[in-house]
Amino acid sequence: MESLTINDYRSIITVCGLLCFLVICFWAYHKQSQSGFDQAANIPLNDDDVVLSDNDDKKTKNS
Repeated sequence: MESLTINDYRSIITVCGLLCFLVICFWAYHKQSQSGFDQAANIPLNDDDVVLSDNDDKKTKNS
């Protein structure tokens, strides 16, 4: 039996990379993952604790 050449290794790595890409795409677009992604997308919008102080308003008006 012949030993594997560099091109054989390149082909194996390419196929493994393609399989990993397809698995990640399937995971990302699967309906069960959508609710978690929707929650993560709304995190910046849910931050209600930010309040401007009077000093911040005066700095922006005088600038």
